[in-house]
Amino acid sequence: GHIWVQSPSVPPNTSLDMNSQERYLQEYEKYKNVPLHINSVYSKKSRQTEKVMILSIDNEAETAEVKNLRTENILIKTLHWCRKHLVLNV
Repeated sequence: GHIWVQSPSVPPNTSLDMNSQERYLQEYEKYKNVPLHINSVYSKKSRQTEKVMILSIDNEAETAEVKNLRTENILIKTLHWCRKHLVLNV
């Protein structure tokens, strides 16, 4: 017999989605000129004690490898996330 694979239903584009997309674009514009530095220590704005370091940046994918200096975990974050949530330690 045939096995039917049900494709997941795609939620309709509601006006709510548009708003969050517009908000995202506004935020993106707001933060897009924030420079990101490799091998510099950053703090999370929400939790200053949490220190991270940007190990590498992929401008094509718009992602960065971010290492948490406390847990030693390496995460892939979007450049927008880095610009928005990280503050450079001077």
